[in-house]
Parts: sequence; C-alpha cells; structure tokens
Amino acid sequence: MFLTGFGFIVLVPAILVIVQYNGLVSLRNHIRDAWSNVDTQLKAELHFLRLQEELVNTEDRIQAARRFYNGNVRDCRNNCESVPSNILASIFGFEAEPYFGVEAEERVLPIARM
Repeated sequence: MFLTGFGFIVLVPAILVIVQYNGLVSLRNHIRDAWSNVDTQLKAELHFLRLQEELVNTEDRIQAARRFYNGNVRDCRNNCESVPSNILASIFGFEAEPYFGVEAEERVLPIARM
C-alpha cells in the first residue's frame, strides 16, 4: 500500500522532527562531553597550582627552620668562645655544633611537571 496524500503529509514532518531532535540530542551530548573535559583540565590545573603553593610554603618553612638552627648554633659558638662561659664549656665538654648547610648538588631544584 502506498501512502495516501494525507499520510504522506503527516509522515514527512514527523520524520523531519525526529531527525532534528536526534541532531539536537547529539549536539547536547557533544557539548556535555567537551565541558567535562574542560572541567577535568581546570581541576587538574587547580590541583597543580595548590601543589606549587604547598611546595613554596614548605620551602619557606624549611628555610625558616634552618635560619633558626643556624642562629642558635651561632649563639652557642659565641658562648663557647667568650670568657667566662668558655671556661665552663671546656670543663663540661661543650663543643660548637656545625652550621646547617646544603651542598651545591643538593641545591638543584626538582622540576614539577603537569
């Protein structure tokens, strides 16, 4: 049976609507996939930035602790070498502690890559 004029008029627009609908759904899914990729990249960059900030903060804390230690070592050395505390230091076996230092090979900063 062939479609009559009325069936043809109803069927063609229905097919066009279905095709348009499928195209819109496909575009919507494509946009959502693209946005999820962008969102994932933004989260990764945010985590990387937080990691960099934490590394800087850790380096600052290490540097402050090193300065504090070296300051105490300096005070101890001054007391061990000054009169009259040097007499007591030699009697009780106090010796000057070494300063905290970093070798040149250890000063090379690691490279953080994304």
